[in-house]
Amino acid sequence: MTRDTNRAAIWEDGVATFYVYSGTGNSYRVAQWMAEDARAAGLKATLHLEVPHPENIPGDLVGIVVPTHGFTLASGALGWIRRLPPGNGRAAVAVVTRGSVRVAGIYVPGFEGSATLLLSLILARRGYHLVGVEAFDMPSNWTALHSGQHPDVVAAIEARTRARVGALMRAIVHNERRPLSWCTAVVGLMLLPLSLAYLLAGQQFLSMLFFAGCRCTGCGVCATYCPHEAIEMRAFTGGRRPCWTRRCRACMRCMAYCPEEAVEVSHLLAGCVLLMALALPTERLLRHIGGRIPWLGLLGRLPRWLLDPTLGVAILHLLHPGFQRWLQRPAINRFFTCATFTHRYRRYHEPATSVRDLVER
Repeated sequence: MTRDTNRAAIWEDGVATFYVYSGTGNSYRVAQWMAEDARAAGLKATLHLEVPHPENIPGDLVGIVVPTHGFTLASGALGWIRRLPPGNGRAAVAVVTRGSVRVAGIYVPGFEGSATLLLSLILARRGYHLVGVEAFDMPSNWTALHSGQHPDVVAAIEARTRARVGALMRAIVHNERRPLSWCTAVVGLMLLPLSLAYLLAGQQFLSMLFFAGCRCTGCGVCATYCPHEAIEMRAFTGGRRPCWTRRCRACMRCMAYCPEEAVEVSHLLAGCVLLMALALPTERLLRHIGGRIPWLGLLGRLPRWLLDPTLGVAILHLLHPGFQRWLQRPAINRFFTCATFTHRYRRYHEPATSVRDLVER
C-alpha cells in the first residue's frame, strides 16, 4: 500500500492500535501486515500482544486479530478479548485467521465457523463501532492432526492473504465499511452449539494429549514461552522434563517452536479413551444412578454424539496425571513416541515469526 494523503477525515488524528493473540505466528503476521499498511497510509500504528489498562488504549482505530480454533474463537483469545477496555464508540476492525491447506494441488480455504460472529458480538457489547470484519486464510498450524505443509505452499497461501489484507486496509482507511456478511452470521449462529461443545470438551480433550517425546532435552523453551503458563518443568530421573497441565489451551506454540521437534500428541491414548467411552453402557448407568442423583439422570438423556465425547474427556481427566508420570520412563516414552503420527509430521510456525516475537517486550 502506498502512502495515501486522501484518507477519510475520520482518521485525521492518524493513530491506529492493533492487538493480537497468536499461538504460532499466523495472527501476528496478519496484524503486522495491517499495521504496515496503516503506516503506509499515513497513520501512526502500533502493535501489541498484551491488553493494556483502560487509560492506555490510544487511537482512532482499534484492530483485533485472533485465531480460529475448532471452527470458533480460540478460548485463550476469548479471555483475552474480554479484558479489552470499553470502546466508547471507538472504531474497530475485527479479524480472525483460519487454517488453509492444499489438497491434490487445490487450495482449500479455511472455515472460521462462529469465530467472526463471536468476535463481532463481544466487541459490539464492549462498545466498539465495527467498521470491518474479515477472516483471512493462513497456512493451517494444527499439526496435532496433520503434517505441516511444504514451504512453497506456505508461501503461496501467505502471498494471497497479503493482497487481501491490503485491500481491507485500503477500505478501512477510506472509511468504507466491511461488515460481517449475513451468510457468515447465519452459519455462525447454526454452529454455536458445536462451538460451545468444542470449547467445553473438545479443546480439553486435545490439550491433555500433549507430551514430550524421546527427543526432548529438557531445554524449557516450551514452558518459557507458553502463553498460558500451562507447561511445568518437573524433575525426574535423568533430568527436568516438561509436563502439560489442564491450563493448556492447545494453541500449538510448544509444538511449533520446540527446537528438537520433541513435543508430541498421543493419538494412541486418544483412540483408547474414545473406545472406552463407546464401550461403556453410559446411558443405562446414568439412568440407574439418576434415581438417587437426579442431575446425573438428566445427563443420561443427552444424545450419544454429545454424551460420549463428554465421557471421553472425563476419562482422560482421570488418566492425565498418571499418563504424564508414566511417560518419564524411557521405555514407555519411546513406545508412545513411536506410536504417534506427530513424530513423523513436519512442524509449522509462521516462517518470518520467531517465538520471541510473540512475547510483549
